[in-house]
Amino acid sequence: MSTRQKLIDIIASKNPDISKEDIYEVVTESFDYISTELAKGNRVEIRGFGSFELGKRKVISPIWDNKETIRNTVKYKASSNLLK
Repeated sequence: MSTRQKLIDIIASKNPDISKEDIYEVVTESFDYISTELAKGNRVEIRGFGSFELGKRKVISPIWDNKETIRNTVKYKASSNLLK
C-alpha cells in the first residue's frame, strides 16, 4: 500500500528540479479537492487516470444489534488508458 509521503517521494525522485514542499502542496491540494467534491456528492474525473464517486453500501451491524445501516463508500473506476 502506498502512502501520501511515498507518492511525494516518487514524484520528487522523477522531478529533482521541483522542491518536495511544492510537490507536497500539489498532492495535498489534489486530495483535498477530491475529498471536498465527494463530500458534496459530486463525481470527480481525472482524464487518463479514472473517476471517483460516492456510493452507498449496506452494512449489517454485529450479531447482537442485527441492524442494517447504510455507509458511504468511495467508488473508483480506472480509465481505459490506465488499464492498457
